[in-house]
Amino acid sequence: MKKSTNNKGISPVAVVIIIVLIIAIGGGFWYFLIRKENVNTNSVNITPAANTNTSLDTTDWQTFQNNTYGYQLKFPKDWYYIADAMTGPLPPATAFFSSVDAVATYKYASLAILVSSLMDESLDTWSEVELLVADGYSKKSIKVGGEDGFRLERSTHPADNGAIIYTAKGDYMFRLSWGATDQSLWPANEAILEAIINSFEFIDILEKDFTKEGNITIYLGDTETENWQLVYEEAGNPALSVDLLFDYHYIPSVCVIDEEETTCQEAIDEGLIESGDRVTVEGVGFENDQVIVFKITK
Repeated sequence: MKKSTNNKGISPVAVVIIIVLIIAIGGGFWYFLIRKENVNTNSVNITPAANTNTSLDTTDWQTFQNNTYGYQLKFPKDWYYIADAMTGPLPPATAFFSSVDAVATYKYASLAILVSSLMDESLDTWSEVELLVADGYSKKSIKVGGEDGFRLERSTHPADNGAIIYTAKGDYMFRLSWGATDQSLWPANEAILEAIINSFEFIDILEKDFTKEGNITIYLGDTETENWQLVYEEAGNPALSVDLLFDYHYIPSVCVIDEEETTCQEAIDEGLIESGDRVTVEGVGFENDQVIVFKITK
C-alpha cells in the first residue's frame, strides 16, 4: 500500500492528487480497465443527497469485504468489482466498482475506495479536504459506520455529479468517491450509488483459525457445480471434511504451488491443483463445515 505523505498544510504532491481527484469527480474518474473480474444492507449514518430515493431492494446484491482494512459494502448483482482498474495503489488499498466491465471504452457509473495511512494527519487536518473546499465543494459533517466523516459535493461545474466522503478509523483514512462519466447516466444511477454508499460499514477483520493438512477432493453439488473439499484427520477422527470457499465475498484466496504464488482460481483453471492432491489449507472456519480459504500450499 502506498502511504500518504501529507504533512501540515498542502504539499505539492497533495495538490497534484487533488487536481486529479477534482477531474475525476467532474469528468469521470481516473481509472482504466486491465481485465474483467467476476464479480444485509446495514444503514449507516451517511446523509444521502437531497431528493435521492435510496429505498432499493438490495437483498440479491453482491457483498464485498476488505479483510485487510476491515470494511464491507454491497453492490448490484449486475455491477462489477474490477480488481486492477485503478492506476494508483493496488488492492487491498483500493477497490473499484463499475456499472460496466470495460470502463476504458464505455460510459459508466462507478464508486472507488482508497485507503491511505493517516501518518501525522487526522480527519480535521486532511489537506485534500481543505483543497476541495477551496475549490468550491461544500462540506457536511456526517457519520460513517459510527465514525466521524465529511461529505463533499459541488454543483457549479457543468460536469459535476457524484461526491466524495472522507472518514478516518484507526490509522487510516478512507475516501469514497463516486459519480458517472456522463451526466446523462447520473439520474439512473444516483439512487444505486447512494444505496451502495449506505451499505458501507466497518467490520471485524477475520483472523485465521483453521490450518489443516489433507487431500483435496471434488464433488458435484445440487446445482451440478464443482465443490472443493478438504478431507483430513484428527486424533480419533479419521475422516473429517470441510467445504472450501474460494474468494468469499471477494476476500482473495492464494495458492502456493511449488513455492510459486498465484490465485487459487488460476491454479484451478490451469490444473495446478487437482482432486487427490495433498495440501495444507489455511483460512477461517465458517458455518456448515465450510472454510473461507486464505491460502493453500501444495
